[in-house]
Amino acid sequence: YKSYQRKIITGQLGLSFAFDACDAGVPYGASVEVDKEVSFVERPIKRLVCGDFIEAKLVKIEGNRYLFDLGRETVGYIDFELTASRGCELTFSWGEHVTDGWVRRKIGRRDFSFYYTAKDGQNAFFAPLRRLGCRYIEVEADGEFTVERIGIVPIDYPVSIIPFDAGERQAIYDTAIHTLRCSMHDHYEDCPWREQALYAMDSRNQMLCGYYCFGEYDFAHASLMLMAKGVRSDGYLAICAPATGRLAIPSFSLIYPTQVKEYELHSGRRCSDDVFFAAKRIIENFRGAVDENGLIPAFRDTFWNFYEWTDGADNGAELGNGYREGKAYDVLLQLMYLYAEKSYSKLLELRGEVYDYDVEPIKSAVRREFLLDDGTYALSNEIRRSSELACALAILTGVARDEEKYALCEMIKRGELTEASLSMRAFVWDALMSCGEENARAVLRDIDEKYGFMLDHGATTFWETMDGEAAFSNAGSLCHGWSAMPVYYFHKLL
Repeated sequence: YKSYQRKIITGQLGLSFAFDACDAGVPYGASVEVDKEVSFVERPIKRLVCGDFIEAKLVKIEGNRYLFDLGRETVGYIDFELTASRGCELTFSWGEHVTDGWVRRKIGRRDFSFYYTAKDGQNAFFAPLRRLGCRYIEVEADGEFTVERIGIVPIDYPVSIIPFDAGERQAIYDTAIHTLRCSMHDHYEDCPWREQALYAMDSRNQMLCGYYCFGEYDFAHASLMLMAKGVRSDGYLAICAPATGRLAIPSFSLIYPTQVKEYELHSGRRCSDDVFFAAKRIIENFRGAVDENGLIPAFRDTFWNFYEWTDGADNGAELGNGYREGKAYDVLLQLMYLYAEKSYSKLLELRGEVYDYDVEPIKSAVRREFLLDDGTYALSNEIRRSSELACALAILTGVARDEEKYALCEMIKRGELTEASLSMRAFVWDALMSCGEENARAVLRDIDEKYGFMLDHGATTFWETMDGEAAFSNAGSLCHGWSAMPVYYFHKLL
């Protein structure tokens, strides 16, 4: 067995591996005692649990190329038995779809595969060092072989699912639960296939759903702790945790105080000091970033001013250090900061502490800089058009006045603005409901349309974006934790 040094699965997942069964009898080297200072802490979450083997069904053969289907998105360890001649080299690939007829193994610099060299005759292999997220497994070899069985030993974080009757929406609810379960192992994950990474934005949605469908709080707090330990020296969250990367997303740092508030609100517990002070430092950082114009300029250098995957809100060019000339101001940064202050105020209230920061000057500056003639809010000082997310956040933060927010809600319901992505629809749904209980129907209708569309197109878990596998140059995830939000809204509205 070797960690295969010339082959990266993805930047987040790291190295793939190879196994040579012909050399499997080589003994391990002797253990060596070393003098090393370490500290131990009690494990904050339960251990993962291996389930019963799920066998994949053979669905296609072309020469020495076989395609197997697990039936739905599955996360765990590959396990197989096959017969081949000595030295037969096999490539095992995995993926979430077969849109191209086979598993889409190579996508840009990503390569979702590992290599296996067979010994003569019967081969049996179990790979517990690499967790796969997939529905399909493809096997290709340079010689003849026969697969006796192949599949996944599923691995899950142990939770109890609280029974819930969603009526005619049960298929949406159950699929959202499966999406959540596929995306929680050692911590919350954005997706089990492509990254398995912990992000503040993604995990906020997952935690909020988990409070209702699992009643699980230890796991959420452990993820909050990981993010707190990932705070950079400048006080902002690293893009994901645990990580040593230099990049940070300011808007994701701003989600963190909301996560901490929601944890304390739903669990009835105090978070650890590390978690609270990370949230406090984030708030203080952004307060210090407000400039002479009463606004927070877009960040530069080691930051990516990302908000959501929609036109005008992803700032994708910044990943290549293509920052905008001069000072740039994004309305979503201001509004998400105001939303974080609102959450922080509630957090202090839960703790019996006093909140004494005045955000009214910033609200006034947002209206001065971004309010358009039609009552919507421009995306930036350069992009003078609006979006559902911008208007929803303006409603939720009180930037939009009482007489204005109802008109914005009607514009959202009529589909006149750039539609918010799946990750951020929670803000849109919350904004609609804040303008009257009658808007609950509009929220449920939106869920029915979008999530029904995914189910109608074969989804067994919910997608990263409505573009499905075609998103991000054919690297779209078909199982993404942030898209499980119907769980939370069904508990609120049904």
